[in-house]
Amino acid sequence: QIKAGTIFRVLNISSVEADIARIEEKIDSLAGGTFWGSYGPRNVEVDNDVDFGIMLYDPSGNIITTGEITPGTYTIRRVRGAVDTEIVGSTASSEAVGRVYMTYNFPAASWAVGDIFYITFSGIKVTIDTTTTEYPNLYIWGRVVREADISAKIGTAADNADLATLFARANKIVLPTHAHVLLVVHDTSVALDADLDEALRDWMLDLGYEVTVADPADVAANLDVNAFDFIVISGSCLLGDAGNLANLRTADAPLLCHSADIAESALFLGATAGSRADQTQIEIIN
Repeated sequence: QIKAGTIFRVLNISSVEADIARIEEKIDSLAGGTFWGSYGPRNVEVDNDVDFGIMLYDPSGNIITTGEITPGTYTIRRVRGAVDTEIVGSTASSEAVGRVYMTYNFPAASWAVGDIFYITFSGIKVTIDTTTTEYPNLYIWGRVVREADISAKIGTAADNADLATLFARANKIVLPTHAHVLLVVHDTSVALDADLDEALRDWMLDLGYEVTVADPADVAANLDVNAFDFIVISGSCLLGDAGNLANLRTADAPLLCHSADIAESALFLGATAGSRADQTQIEIIN
């Protein structure tokens, strides 16, 4: 039932469809049928290479190729206090599939902690089919931050100046790949014990170490025990060999002894014993 005085508008469906089509066409003309997003860190450190870029998307699912992209240019400006300064003038951007990008190193001569940077990408164009869209200026902002200091966690070069220092701090020693190791066995004039001597030697050789095999008689004959980075006394050595191992007290290298009895007899006799308690607590870390 229609009340008197009511005004009605009769809509033309074809007219409505045309209006919607015009709106869609306008949206497409603004976005070019593509979308974008930026990437790159917001916090940077001086003297580090950093990538910044604009990612380009085709909502239809097609990959935007380099042939469809005109990368345009970029500039880099610095804000320090109230002063806005151009650091890098207009420079050609690089392009790759689906993106426009640039790489920049923040030199200490131009940047300091607390500076604000902003990068302007200009003139980016994307052509899909017959539609070409030039994007407006796109910006990426960030700031320069202080480099993380991890020296308190790992120590300084002075803290780790030599193996002895590292040894005393952590009861551990990390051997270099080409360390020279002295392996002391019971007797080199007979076949090496397969389960002890050979196993130790082969294991260290596999790790890349240079291994010299000697017996207690060699050690007693003034073998230069300080020519080695590390010394291992094999489990094949007997308590009776301890007397010939006294020269090892003067060794400056860390020492691993399989037998506690041999360690006590050979290395801890009298006040002149050169080894320390921490030298019997070694963990080899590959």
